[in-house]
Amino acid sequence: MNFYKDKVVVVTGGTDGIGKALVENLLHRGAKVATCGRDHNKIHQLQLSYLKYPFFIKIFDLKFEDECNKFINETIEIFGTIDILINNVGISKRCLFKEMDLNEFKLVLDINFWSMVYCTKKSLPFLMNQKGIIVNITSVAGFAGIPGRSAYSASKFAIHGFTESVAHELLSEDVHVMWVAPGYIKSNIRKSDAFESSDNDKKSQLNEETMMTSEDCAELILKGIIKKPKFINIGSQARKVFNFSRFFPKWSKFFIYRFYYKNNKLVK
Repeated sequence: MNFYKDKVVVVTGGTDGIGKALVENLLHRGAKVATCGRDHNKIHQLQLSYLKYPFFIKIFDLKFEDECNKFINETIEIFGTIDILINNVGISKRCLFKEMDLNEFKLVLDINFWSMVYCTKKSLPFLMNQKGIIVNITSVAGFAGIPGRSAYSASKFAIHGFTESVAHELLSEDVHVMWVAPGYIKSNIRKSDAFESSDNDKKSQLNEETMMTSEDCAELILKGIIKKPKFINIGSQARKVFNFSRFFPKWSKFFIYRFYYKNNKLVK
């Protein structure tokens, strides 16, 4: 039996990268899917590709609580409930903290962390009724701070703490709460963000061709969710960073520094 068939699955940030791959995979598995984004062209193209599927997609800016509430309300109006919530939406910003505009720092947290809080809060009554699943997409940056990504790392650390707290609270409600931490995945998150970035900032400093694809990552996530683990680390990088930072915290900062710096200059 297909675990996802006829389940109502909400995926935030489903017009690009891992989010889009999750949406497409879920639709092919027979799920009823709701997603959103901020790019009209991406939404239009994705909508045209799945006209015959039970698919709700619309422009919403999830850094605002009222936009999150509208997104969930309209999902309920269309599908009646929510079985699985996947909080995936996220942006990044490559910048040394000493040079960063704090308004940009706040924007990263608003989109990455607060959108998750808003959508989870609004969806919770329906998830409790369905004894559903909450999946929060984090990153290796959530258990090992990444240089040049202080805002991004802060948002992901916050997601880990929130996820564990809510997971404990909802045990008696039979709502399963988990986090997923992908390593480096081939996507646009390092090439684009919500800011007027320089060409240098948008250019990935990593070898994208050696990375796992968003489609492969989405497949692993959806297979993993079925087993309802506490967390899933996607890829060897994620597992190495998690174990290294957990068991060898004294040495992890030197390992990370050597990976990201050359001649005392941030190069990745």
